[in-house]
Amino acid sequence: MQFIEWSFFTVLNVGQYLIGMCSRYKTYMTSVVMGNLQQACRGGVPGTFPLVRSYVAVRVPQGLVGLEDGVVEDQPFWPLVYYCLRCGDVAAALFCAKQAG
Repeated sequence: MQFIEWSFFTVLNVGQYLIGMCSRYKTYMTSVVMGNLQQACRGGVPGTFPLVRSYVAVRVPQGLVGLEDGVVEDQPFWPLVYYCLRCGDVAAALFCAKQAG
């Protein structure tokens, strides 16, 4: 029985750690976007997807080889999905997939 309790608390701690890491990365992305407002073109819309779209606009070079699979709002598809998932927002990643077709 002790193994089950220890296992439960370990999973709980790992979950809390992942939530914290996602939150910290989202904070980092916000600081990058706020430091490059003209290039980011955020527009003041709240939510993960607009933040990620703006972050990709700042950090991912346009026309990078290997990212021609699709475009969502003038940004490459795969970086958008990756950074949405990196922020812990599966719904935003699904939104990207639906927008890409």
